Amino acid sequence: MPRSRALVSDEDAAESLYREAIDRFGRAGLRVEDLGRARLLYGEWLRRQRRRRDARDQLGRAYEIFDSVGAAAFAERARTELRAAGGHARQQTTETPDTLTARITPPARFTLQPARARRQHQPPAPASDPAARDLLVPG
Repeated sequence: MPRSRALVSDEDAAESLYREAIDRFGRAGLRVEDLGRARLLYGEWLRRQRRRRDARDQLGRAYEIFDSVGAAAFAERARTELRAAGGHARQQTTETPDTLTARITPPARFTLQPARARRQHQPPAPASDPAARDLLVPG
């Protein structure tokens, strides 16, 4: 856990621990989000050390990782830090469609209906099935 140790280490040890974490996550290739998080934390640390050029490199790479996997909150955090370090990042490309698919539209419309309208569409529960009666929306 070099990344975690770097968070609580002094300046001399922190940099080598951040680099070790980035190297390990990069070689493992299992979860790209962990590599992005290590780069983000290292970039934030570099910015606090007033090493803006080095910080921009790490923060820009973190932003690209988070943006590519759709981690919007982390991408925004990296973009904000990057701007604070004097860098620029393109706006996030993660988009949500404005329209729903044909399969999702009917359940979504049903969910958006008021409870009274949903009750009208529910089939009555058989009187002999107490568990099914408990699932009905109360009238």
